[in-house]
Amino acid sequence: MSLPSYNNYVDNAIIDATKMNDAQLVSSFSHHGCGDFSHFINFDRDSLIDLYVADRVYGMFHSVYAKMLNTL
Repeated sequence: MSLPSYNNYVDNAIIDATKMNDAQLVSSFSHHGCGDFSHFINFDRDSLIDLYVADRVYGMFHSVYAKMLNTL
């Protein structure tokens, strides 16, 4: 994948995430066993979007989720 294609892929993931409401973002993590708000109590919308992009683009859900839990 060329760099412009990869940048478009990342941009499209961000656009998809911003179109979702918070409930849709949270439910998108259900395949990781985290499909309800009880796992994301202190997460703001930007954090949910960042986590969505980390999951969809980079496949780093667990790593980023753990770091966010420690900082929020």
